[in-house]
Amino acid sequence: MDGNTGIGRPEFKNHERQKLARGRRGIDESAPGDRPGDRSRIREPRAFRDVVAMPGSVVTVQLGQCGNQVGAELFDTLSAEIDAHPPRDRAGIRRAFFREPHRDEHDDDVSGASTSYMAPVARAVLIDMEPKVVQASLRRAKKTGRWRYDGDRTLAFQSGSGNNWARGYHTYGDAVRHDVLDLVAKEAEACDHMGGFVLMQSMAGGTGAGLGAYVADALRDEYPTSTLMNHCVWPYESGEVIVQAYNTLLTLSSLLDSSDGIAIVQNEELHQVSLFFIFVWAISMTSCFVHRRA
Repeated sequence: MDGNTGIGRPEFKNHERQKLARGRRGIDESAPGDRPGDRSRIREPRAFRDVVAMPGSVVTVQLGQCGNQVGAELFDTLSAEIDAHPPRDRAGIRRAFFREPHRDEHDDDVSGASTSYMAPVARAVLIDMEPKVVQASLRRAKKTGRWRYDGDRTLAFQSGSGNNWARGYHTYGDAVRHDVLDLVAKEAEACDHMGGFVLMQSMAGGTGAGLGAYVADALRDEYPTSTLMNHCVWPYESGEVIVQAYNTLLTLSSLLDSSDGIAIVQNEELHQVSLFFIFVWAISMTSCFVHRRA
């Protein structure tokens, strides 16, 4: 009852009053996007539309033994599974990670008549202080016949970094800076639309960790507006490198200042997944990837 007029009026709870008020004002309580005309007004962010319309090419920089092995598996997997995507997406994916070989491009190991010579070329730069890993990656890619590396986009020396982060960063970094940036620039110039860089490296050794951190800093200085991502392999808890904890800490500290994003893969976790989820007991790069494709 109203104390002033004595006229009875219904009592509403708060949420009922709000609902009644919305109804009087003509407010539709249906979910956004369900009302007529909403879907025409909801637009994708411009950045997303640009990426879908014109995906940028990615230049991969593979550093050290681990980075070169992981990078080879990445391109091998991409070349094998690219046909599983819808036809409208295949050209964009292939253009993002591979380029067509130049007519004047030559290779010392493969003749022009070879099918692997005409295969797409990975947008990658291979770097290691020891040549055996780089040469093994080149031979493995050619053997597939589906893709290959450019032999002119490699840099290798005869002596390693000895798992010494400071030697990789300070000694080899200053020595190879010009050569590395020159190789990366040539690969970047081959892109119609440059999307960014992906660095593949380990965090335990000297080349992948030390030199990898230096290359990330150099790329950030040379390409300040480009996206820079780092794919890093975290070492085993009890690894064979006695200074791996220091190398890992120094690498992370450096990458935090230069990288736009760091994707960390833990060796310990990958080992557990291989044993208990895909049941691969003799663990190697090839066995895990072959099992996954099957």
